[in-house]
Amino acid sequence: MLSFLLVLNTESAISLYKKTFHQFYDHVSLVPEYEERNRILEEKEPTILLLDVLLEHQVYFHPWYEWCYHYFVAMGIEKQYFKAEHYPLNKEYIHNELEELFAIYLEKHEIYTQELAYEVWKDSYLKIRYNLRFLLTLYFSFCTDKEAYALQNILKWKDNQIRLIYIELMWKRGLEIGIKEIEEILKSTDGSQEAFIIINENKPELLPRDPVFQNYFVTEAARFIFYNHEDGIEKFPSEVEIMGSFEWKEYEFDENLMYYVVRFKSADPVFKSKGWMRMLIGAYHTGSIPTSYNLVGLDDHYTDFETWDNKTFNEHVTDFQNFLREKHQKNIDEIFYDYIPIFDKKNNTIALISFISSFFLVLVSDWFIIPVILAPIWLLLKYFQAKKIKKMCVQE
Repeated sequence: MLSFLLVLNTESAISLYKKTFHQFYDHVSLVPEYEERNRILEEKEPTILLLDVLLEHQVYFHPWYEWCYHYFVAMGIEKQYFKAEHYPLNKEYIHNELEELFAIYLEKHEIYTQELAYEVWKDSYLKIRYNLRFLLTLYFSFCTDKEAYALQNILKWKDNQIRLIYIELMWKRGLEIGIKEIEEILKSTDGSQEAFIIINENKPELLPRDPVFQNYFVTEAARFIFYNHEDGIEKFPSEVEIMGSFEWKEYEFDENLMYYVVRFKSADPVFKSKGWMRMLIGAYHTGSIPTSYNLVGLDDHYTDFETWDNKTFNEHVTDFQNFLREKHQKNIDEIFYDYIPIFDKKNNTIALISFISSFFLVLVSDWFIIPVILAPIWLLLKYFQAKKIKKMCVQE
């Protein structure tokens, strides 16, 4: 809970955080938990404040805080909050941690598959990948180009995510390496979307132009949608097929957007009897394909696990269009609720009564004319404004 004082980032909250840390830092480890770390890292100021407090108390290399300190420095560098030279690093610690993590990974390398990583090993393995990312970021902040090239054996590893981490770090140094490997990953179901993002941010001239690449991005998206579904089983589908696509005009963007109709099946006993099931993937700008980017605020991925063979392709499309229509109308209604005052006849009547009665109150004191008359007038204006906007949206 102490970390939320950093997130609040007010003068009183920061003062309380510093006082509490000063009082207890040498009695108990005050390292933020996972969720707290993510919240702190969302903003530059809390991230820098945490690091400054660790530096101020000279505990940044203390066993209790060393991992936390180096992690926040790495993430700060990655988010471009500051440069590596702004903070001292324990290079020996980074070397030793990297060597240990390399050894742990290589124990799993020969049998690595995406399914093993996410379905069996899960947190224990993802932690290895997680730590490798931030330690490599720190190592690349002080190593020489020769030392960076010396790690190129990572390009032969089976974990595409770790390969991408290395390629991105090399590219940020201006070192040409890993182009063939990243093009291979673009055509896989393990890292194709991340590969697209890295290319787009670092070497946009290498972006794929062939629309067929969209199939790789959609297939990988479908795999993770099933894996992460709240009614799922945290396993990937055994098969995914793209059955077709359709365009749908969305109110907010006022353009035709592309959606993909997918079917998938799972070998797990929970879903095996259902055979092929349907899924919707979208939305994408039609003129930007191929792309791994879904539109911000318009994540329309959806599956209800309906058996594919129960309906024709066109019937599935109709169902998905009805889903989109209902979802987007709900979004519009929520926008009205948040930003547009909705008035009915009852409120209108109250406004009129208040408006008329205000004349009698003026007889008591002239000052009543300002607050009493202006309030119902404002309410009436808002009423007509809401009616006008609502009418325009109905016409749309």
